[in-house]
Amino acid sequence: MMTETQQSETTAAAISADFARLRENPWNKARPLDQAFIDSVKEKGILTPILARPVAADDLGRDLEIVCGARRYRASGEAGCF
Repeated sequence: MMTETQQSETTAAAISADFARLRENPWNKARPLDQAFIDSVKEKGILTPILARPVAADDLGRDLEIVCGARRYRASGEAGCF
């Protein structure tokens, strides 16, 4: 059984964050983007949330590292969403 402290440490929170705060995980294997996916993001937006975790800020002030959704993040940049 978890204590109250342990539960609060493992609880996730949904926030809305500026794309400028996001950075990709350098260990993530980047899948290539295809134009159809970029066009879909441009037309419909990002339908599935991007998951990120807090990390120490880098020299550009990015303090959230992408855990899941790096391809959606790159596609939205290519589509001109940010």
